[in-house]
Amino acid sequence: MMPAAYAGVRSFAGAGDRSFSDGANPFRVYYPVDTKPRFSSRASFYVFSPMNTLRAYLHVFFGPYFPSLRAPPSFRNPWCGELHASMRHPTVGGWLWQWLAPLLLWPIAVIMWLLSAVPETVVDAPARPGANPLLVFSHGLIGSGEEQSATFAALARQGITVFAITHKDGSAAMTRYPNGDGGADLGHYELPPNQLGEAYPPDYRVNQIEQRADEVQGLLHLLCPTHPSAERTANQLKSFEFLTPDERAAVEAKEAEVRREFADILEAVDFDKTVLGGFSYGAATTALVAARTGGAGVRGVFLLDGWYNVDLAEIRTCPSNEQLPFPPLAHERGLEPPALFIGSEMFAGFKHLNRRTLELQRKCRGGAEVHVFPGTVHWSFIDYWAVQIPTLSQRLGFLGPADLRAVHEKTLALAGDFVERVCA
Repeated sequence: MMPAAYAGVRSFAGAGDRSFSDGANPFRVYYPVDTKPRFSSRASFYVFSPMNTLRAYLHVFFGPYFPSLRAPPSFRNPWCGELHASMRHPTVGGWLWQWLAPLLLWPIAVIMWLLSAVPETVVDAPARPGANPLLVFSHGLIGSGEEQSATFAALARQGITVFAITHKDGSAAMTRYPNGDGGADLGHYELPPNQLGEAYPPDYRVNQIEQRADEVQGLLHLLCPTHPSAERTANQLKSFEFLTPDERAAVEAKEAEVRREFADILEAVDFDKTVLGGFSYGAATTALVAARTGGAGVRGVFLLDGWYNVDLAEIRTCPSNEQLPFPPLAHERGLEPPALFIGSEMFAGFKHLNRRTLELQRKCRGGAEVHVFPGTVHWSFIDYWAVQIPTLSQRLGFLGPADLRAVHEKTLALAGDFVERVCA
């Protein structure tokens, strides 16, 4: 018999989704609805997500050797200088990659889709009235706001509204980045300096995660300007305080337009019941936001297999061999809100990472609920594998011996119970 939590993921009722991609904080929102989906509402992004992720991984593995596979010049990482500027206008090789990669990956993505337990949602359905808790979620490296789509859809069926950001710091599998000319360039995961044959700055990830935290706080401001942890991020080119009056007015008008577009969803959210969450790099991002703000207006933090230590000794081109607590501010200040830590056996087995994780847990003044799932690896928590194609993933054997469906069921149950408890 299928457990209730997993049945909730696969049931065909109760979850809507809507996306926003034009601006500083692209996101996808999953929210409670009364409408039951038709087969035609099976959203295309469940095909595009695995395709984009596969394409991004090819980019990561082969980008260092073939410059034409790299992302456009980095407007989004001013703290990196020009380290990653390869080609703004693709060469012949770039055009071949741009057109051939989708053709090569489409069959794989379609097979994944056909074999999957796709979490059905109703695209652009009207929100169910209510006062739902809010979960703002930050993805991991080479991820996106769709990475945990099945989990988000299931949480929406439990009455939780989930806003999942796609970061523009260069860590996403693929998104569009503002180019300074009023347009946007399509870009994949930003290869770090050591993969491009450059010296690796010790503060590379520390600076990057600061931008990620800016983006989470910027999304909170977009959704609810009066939220205590909200802080406006106009875009990744120019901070809001340096905009001209006309530019500032344009940003404010755009924000108001977005709030009108999502008014039915936002009106059904109780912003006094805000929870922050993240996976991997996103868990570290969430910890940084909570440390920055002292957890103001945040009922709890949901940290899924987080990355809390940077091992510079493993990076040959880095001049430092330090083990850096990550993010530094979270380890320095600790976390005020109650925290739910869910982790993999794989991460628990890394000496320095596990040490930093335990240190952070001890600094959670609101209390830390900790779960480590036996037989799991880091990727056991990514919905593509655990929910959409669990049988195939299990047979491939690279996701550990744990039952992926059981891992997903338990993660979902713990997350739902945590949000309900801290928001009560």
